[in-house]
Amino acid sequence: MNMIDYLKWRGDLTFEKDKFNLVDNLLFAYISYTNLDGIVDSSGKEVTIKQAADKYFENHTMEEIEKSKSLIARAPEVLKYMGETERFKNCKLKFYAHQIDEETTQQFSAVHIKLNNKTTYISFCGTDDTLVGWHEDFQMSFKEVSAQRQAINYLNETAGNIGKFYLGGHSKGGNLAYYAALKCNKKIQNQVIMIFDNDGPGISDELFDQQQYDSTIDRYVKIVPEFSIFGLIFERPCKKIIVKSDNLLVLQHIAHSWLVQGNDFVRAEKITDEAIMVQVALNRFLEDVDLQQREKFINDFFNTLHAADIEMLYDFATIGLTRFGRIIKDLMDLDAESKEIGARLLKIVSDVVEQEKDKIISTTSDYLKEKKDDISTFLKEASDYVSDYFKTKSTGLTDFVKKRFDDVISENERNKSKNNKKKKEKETKQNE
Repeated sequence: MNMIDYLKWRGDLTFEKDKFNLVDNLLFAYISYTNLDGIVDSSGKEVTIKQAADKYFENHTMEEIEKSKSLIARAPEVLKYMGETERFKNCKLKFYAHQIDEETTQQFSAVHIKLNNKTTYISFCGTDDTLVGWHEDFQMSFKEVSAQRQAINYLNETAGNIGKFYLGGHSKGGNLAYYAALKCNKKIQNQVIMIFDNDGPGISDELFDQQQYDSTIDRYVKIVPEFSIFGLIFERPCKKIIVKSDNLLVLQHIAHSWLVQGNDFVRAEKITDEAIMVQVALNRFLEDVDLQQREKFINDFFNTLHAADIEMLYDFATIGLTRFGRIIKDLMDLDAESKEIGARLLKIVSDVVEQEKDKIISTTSDYLKEKKDDISTFLKEASDYVSDYFKTKSTGLTDFVKKRFDDVISENERNKSKNNKKKKEKETKQNE
């Protein structure tokens, strides 16, 4: 059961019957991914969740959502189901903010969700599908980003007269909730009941303030899946809840994959060994590369993607071989400093892959084989580009990636051949 099933099974229980819980937190964090422009404004005027859902679906359909390639496509679906429950339909949305600025690489969105006259949940949106949003995420590794400053201002400007409140968000939204709570006015900080960080990255060493952290640590909880990557970046000691997911590896970051039982998550005992390996690798990379080097490499990398007309994450699914080749070529043409940093990152990844390749193969091969047959053609051609690039840095990784591509391709080609044979046999019988 996931959070959508939770809505169907427990949505009839009001907050008076069953108090606010961790799953409610994730639902409130997740619906902030929904674009509420034209539905909820920034003035403080209240709109119920049911009204917001009805308004949204005047211009959108469930079929549209189901066909979407977006990683956050199900957020409006969650809003819709919440609007159909006794528990959530009368919760009120207000103070909606939504800004995307390509020039400053800012992606920020937030909304108040009023549970009742005494309690509010302030939800900060995580990273959407825009490349701008992901660029800003990576910039968090070397500076205070625009969205973090905006989160502080938003909290100071909107939370002063609302009484006690929760703060939360998923992914980058968890970081923004946490960062705003640390940096906001003291009066507002004292109104915070709890900060829910749902698999969000921590705060970089350069921005971290131990005294500020100590003032909120008793009201801060981090919720992460077993295979957490984002949630372990710049990790600090805190109360941590580890949950099970029905997805593989890094896809466990997707919120609606987290398993639910009753009014709580299905708990796991520990972070997986594979996730710890990746955390160690990332920490090594961050320790080895200074702030100026990080900034240059990250900006060079994303500028390369922008030059290839990659603006949304799902553009990667449709870029075709020509643009893919252009991206690899442009990466190979970066200056010596950026290529050296890229090589160091590849070496770290290659070491992790080499140590854990048996586990990685066993967990990923079945997933890849489930994909459509046409992935074979793309992988076969793309692997040549990847191989050429990796050969300059890591022969071992090249051989591993190439072999896994070839294994998947061979299996898919065999399946395709079997399907074609069955199709011909069926057509022959029909003609007879």
